[in-house]
Amino acid sequence: QELVGAADHAPGTLLGGGGQAAGHGAPALAGALAAAARHDAFNLVALPALLGVVAAGNHRHVLAGAALYFLVDSLWVLLEPRSVRSPGTILQHHAVVGGLLLAPALLPELLPFVSRALAVEVNTFFLIARRSCHKNRAPWPLRHTCSTLFYLSWVAVRLVYYPLLTAQLVRAWQARTGEVGTPWNLVLIGPAGLAVLNLLNFKWTVDLVRSKLRKGRKEDQY
Repeated sequence: QELVGAADHAPGTLLGGGGQAAGHGAPALAGALAAAARHDAFNLVALPALLGVVAAGNHRHVLAGAALYFLVDSLWVLLEPRSVRSPGTILQHHAVVGGLLLAPALLPELLPFVSRALAVEVNTFFLIARRSCHKNRAPWPLRHTCSTLFYLSWVAVRLVYYPLLTAQLVRAWQARTGEVGTPWNLVLIGPAGLAVLNLLNFKWTVDLVRSKLRKGRKEDQY
């Protein structure tokens, strides 16, 4: 299981659970794995529902749905931290997202950016689906499809689309600065928050690559 935090969402979300409990015996490890499985099952239902709201095109509904999802997921991780490998990282990520949602809540012209930013949850879904397929020994074609879509969406959304979206928000912030005469306006939350998420995406990408390299070196030893 790769160390990719958003995806433990992702995401953002969404790393495999159980790592923290491994040193406390088989019962604790089994409990942590069960907690992780419950959290994965929740996200495999909640994320398609949220993306369905996005597809419906009502930006206010999208904002409400996003706020509800991240609130519920944050409470879940707080109450059952062993359901994810890095609860602190997940809660920090969700706190950044919560801050980002303040701007469109107060400035309706920014509402479309919420729908655009939630494209990342497509990648989060495939991350969790991929992990669940491997854990449950799903048929190879399904595992291969989920893995392929995970890697493709990771590059397309996290490494290409998100920087472009950040640039769009920078332009929106510059326009707002011209209107109000100061750069210290509410729109600044958007590019600042996405800059943090871009840094997290870069960190998780480095972690992912290192994990694959370590796995490759271990396989070469046999």
